[in-house]
Amino acid sequence: MEKYFLITNGILFIITIIMVIYLLFNRPKEIIIYKELTKPKDLMKGLMFVTKKLPKRTGLLFNYNKTKNVSFWMKNTYIPLDIIGLNEKYEIVELAENMVPLDTNLVQMNDIKFAIEVNAGTIKDMELDKGEKIKLIKEKKN
Repeated sequence: MEKYFLITNGILFIITIIMVIYLLFNRPKEIIIYKELTKPKDLMKGLMFVTKKLPKRTGLLFNYNKTKNVSFWMKNTYIPLDIIGLNEKYEIVELAENMVPLDTNLVQMNDIKFAIEVNAGTIKDMELDKGEKIKLIKEKKN
């Protein structure tokens, strides 16, 4: 009986260690959302005319309310940006890095429900890849 007890405790200990390691390395990466856009006129504007960089790991959320194909450009946008395209499960499906201020070339993102505009370099700093899940944290207003 004592041998059975030691084996059971050993197995439970190993399972616990595996779960802790899994949670540490598979935890969703977090971005603070300072504002969510849902109205068509706001979705078209985004961060146009903004001249100050956003706080680190903070972004502007575009909520399209359904999955669609969307184009972005940097016309009238004065800060360099990265754009992260997400599906309905908040998984990354598209990435656009280091978009150049005032550039009028279009960047196409397909099959996204959400997009997040963040400071250029955020994708690299956070080591984001397609397929990863993003956790969105709504910024608390005082």
